[in-house]
Amino acid sequence: MYQITANSKGFTLIELMVTVSIFSISTLFSLGFIGKLLEKNKVSADTMRLLSLISQARNSAISHNRDTYFCSINSEQDCQRQWQTVVVMTKDTQHNKILAQHQLKANYHNVNWSSFQRKAYLAFNSRGYSKHQNGTLYLCHDNYSDLSRAIVVSKSGRARIVKQSHALAQKCQKT
Repeated sequence: MYQITANSKGFTLIELMVTVSIFSISTLFSLGFIGKLLEKNKVSADTMRLLSLISQARNSAISHNRDTYFCSINSEQDCQRQWQTVVVMTKDTQHNKILAQHQLKANYHNVNWSSFQRKAYLAFNSRGYSKHQNGTLYLCHDNYSDLSRAIVVSKSGRARIVKQSHALAQKCQKT
């Protein structure tokens, strides 16, 4: 039979089970927070990249002295209303030249461009103005409504991010 002496060191089975159960419970709670944190980082990356693409489209229009478009395209390279892949391009009579492209990373149930003239794209003229197309790009998050964002573009071509507003909440309601 095994004798316990005053010098024996180690953990009892009960101490080990309590430690493992505390670790398991804390891991379960943190997994939900980690998932939202990862989605928040994806949304932040998407909005920063979209702001960068808007700025790139505006700068390209100015520097190349030609109209530049910011939109999502279908297989025929025509701008469409539902956005998942965003491009910056110039249009000629023969073909469209894509200058930059971005695939959205976060889980959105709706990404929609809403503009003053109801166009499916944002166009910049050679002076950097948005051809009277002030509008908003709505990024409606699928799982977390507080992660929905709106990118508002003024007629002068300046863009800003809106994190929470009544219009954003209305546009991003799931039906």
